[in-house]
Amino acid sequence: MDRAGGDAVTGLWLVRHGETTTPGLFLGKADPPLSAAGREEAGRLAARLLPLGIERIVASGLRRAVETAAILGAACGVEAESDERLNEIGYGAWDGLDWAEIERRWPREAATKLEDWWAVAPPGGETTPRFVQRVESAWADLAGDPRRPTAVVAHLGVNALLAELARCGAVDAVDWARVTAFRQPLGDALEL
Repeated sequence: MDRAGGDAVTGLWLVRHGETTTPGLFLGKADPPLSAAGREEAGRLAARLLPLGIERIVASGLRRAVETAAILGAACGVEAESDERLNEIGYGAWDGLDWAEIERRWPREAATKLEDWWAVAPPGGETTPRFVQRVESAWADLAGDPRRPTAVVAHLGVNALLAELARCGAVDAVDWARVTAFRQPLGDALEL
């Protein structure tokens, strides 16, 4: 992660929140709590992170990430911080729905979104440029404090973008095909 010639990073781990009570839906800004299985996932991950000496935990402001971060923080003896710039992209009218319902209610918009996932926003949803701008801003702050072992608890889209920013160093160098193909196991951690 020493992309700009600065000090080497001690460690940065990307953590996707645990399973929620509403799996399989486009959650975006929707804010369901963790399920019992999600809390168990977070507990197992906390045990794996404990020996890594995590000194800082930064979570998105959404409940599923905050709850996951609190479980990790309790195990690691660290109070989690919240940063809303790490919130998942907002899907607008599609928040809280599954894809079948989205296609049924917005067939034309759904087809257009599938043709160009990154350039098309759902009705009332956040645009990709705005999403990228806020996540990149959070990344600049995270990368600016490289010597503290840090766990970032966020979401699939956010973590995909952060992983690519760690690899490339700047949004203009991001390989969007890699971001789109990013698949992080639920409740697992990716070390950067």
